[in-house]
Amino acid sequence: MPATVVHLLGRPRVERDGVEAPRPRGRKTWALLALLALSERPVSRERAATLLFGEADDPLGALRWTLAEARRLTGVPLRGDPLLIEPGHLTVDAVLLTTSSWVHAEAVARDGGSLLAGLSFPANPSFDAWLAAERHHLEATRAAVLREATLGRLAVGDTVGAVASARALVEAAPLDEAGHVLLVRALVESGARTQAEDAVRRCTEEFRRELGVAPSGAVHEELAVPAAPRSTHRAAGRALLDAGVAAISAGAVDVGLERLRDAVAVSHHNDDLHAEVQALCELGYALVHSVRGRDEAGATALARAVALADAAGEPELAVAAHRELGYTAFLAARYSEALRQLDHAAHLAGTSGEEAAAVAALRGACLTDLASYSEAAVALEGAVVSARAAGARRWLVWALTMSGRLHVLLEEHDLARPPLEEAWELARSTGWTSVLPWPQALLAEVDLASGAVARAEEAATHAFALGCELRDPCWEETAGRVLGLVALARGDADGARDILLDAAVRGARATDGWRFAHAEVLDTLASLAPVFPSQGLAWVVDLELIAAGGNMRELVVRAQLHRSALGQRGALEAAVSLALGIDSPALTRRLTRAGATVASPTR
Repeated sequence: MPATVVHLLGRPRVERDGVEAPRPRGRKTWALLALLALSERPVSRERAATLLFGEADDPLGALRWTLAEARRLTGVPLRGDPLLIEPGHLTVDAVLLTTSSWVHAEAVARDGGSLLAGLSFPANPSFDAWLAAERHHLEATRAAVLREATLGRLAVGDTVGAVASARALVEAAPLDEAGHVLLVRALVESGARTQAEDAVRRCTEEFRRELGVAPSGAVHEELAVPAAPRSTHRAAGRALLDAGVAAISAGAVDVGLERLRDAVAVSHHNDDLHAEVQALCELGYALVHSVRGRDEAGATALARAVALADAAGEPELAVAAHRELGYTAFLAARYSEALRQLDHAAHLAGTSGEEAAAVAALRGACLTDLASYSEAAVALEGAVVSARAAGARRWLVWALTMSGRLHVLLEEHDLARPPLEEAWELARSTGWTSVLPWPQALLAEVDLASGAVARAEEAATHAFALGCELRDPCWEETAGRVLGLVALARGDADGARDILLDAAVRGARATDGWRFAHAEVLDTLASLAPVFPSQGLAWVVDLELIAAGGNMRELVVRAQLHRSALGQRGALEAAVSLALGIDSPALTRRLTRAGATVASPTR
């Protein structure tokens, strides 16, 4: 590890050979180091000067002075254009948090601290906007690392470490139910039953005090003691596994979960590695997909499957577990974690077959949410090809719908229609009713863009009704957003606001919902901020928290555009700066309509 360590989280400081270096002259040195260390793309001198010293008489001269101060502080050369911190010269705690696995980032996550704590730069509103977005992102990343650490330690039986990380997670995100679920699980497994009961009580009291509602049953369920299986014969483990899978498929979820838990226990008792890993994977899959609000319990089972397969030297047994862990992280907008899990799954699955199609489809979905559109298109095209070749019809539906969604986000509506129509027809013909509202709602948005308002309303209404029948908050929210857009197209701002607020409430009630879909509803609501200024700023702030926390780059830009529409100084310039590197002509058009001067990206 380099002898120079830059601490940007909490009180900023630099340690060289374990000794804190003298503090720099001026706060802008810390701002410059944060900008260079955390920007996804190399930072040109012109951009750094504009962001940090736009108010100065000689911005480039002020930058040169600050660069010299940063070199004195760190002992690291900072030269050239664009400006670069050469890898290997120093360690930056915030970079470690965002780029490393939980094994290496856990200590930083436990220490906590906001990025450049106590510093603000009101004279530089564009940089202040960048700093706010990075703070939200790092806070969310810290929670994600602590969650991964808790799961990882539980998976290998380190309950003491799991409790410590879970406590830090609850402290970092006290109103996120997932952290409380993991803390109770860790305490129960450590044998601290009384502490676990106290944790449930405190969680319930805090949720009622702060949110006005009790937490879901997931927290209380962690206190339940599983009954011993009736048989411990080796063959019973396999039979219970088959019975559990069959029950889940038939819709008898509670019975299926009981059988799968018994299968795990019996297989473990008999050292039947393959059966135990398979049972854990099926249990995790069932908890994630069949029971609302149980993603953390499912993730715990999946992480144990991975740890067991790795310890036995047969990691290929857990490819489905890696994929499902990636899926749950994707839904929760923990994209770095999702992509790491999907990379593991891709390595184990190879380049063909159903698993390869699934991994490529999920990877494309993550990259779409991150506004890495060109990379997303390549991944989704590969997913469609792989799914067709493997005859994986459900993953083909998923990949086609995600491909259509990508084109909708890019306002390429003519390109969106064919994959969405194929996905809808394929889902209908295979009886996959639970996914039908998704492509149908997106097709309604395509119809709306073409001016077919009545047809869009009919399709979105059907998608919404089916989502309600399925009791799926994600589809209710997705279709509700399109109904809000229909109201806007008819000039009914009041009606649109009411529909969108209802959609947002429906989405928020799911603790394991799709965060990006919720952020899209907030984005559409925030577009009404100038019409409803007394409410509008709150919608923008809510959008910023989710979008920046997940690094949903285009939605971060849109939040700044909404601030600009409300008259906030520097917001339009911040939007232009934050949009650098996003390969979307549609976003460029948005910026231009808002009055910005930007170069058109190429795709």
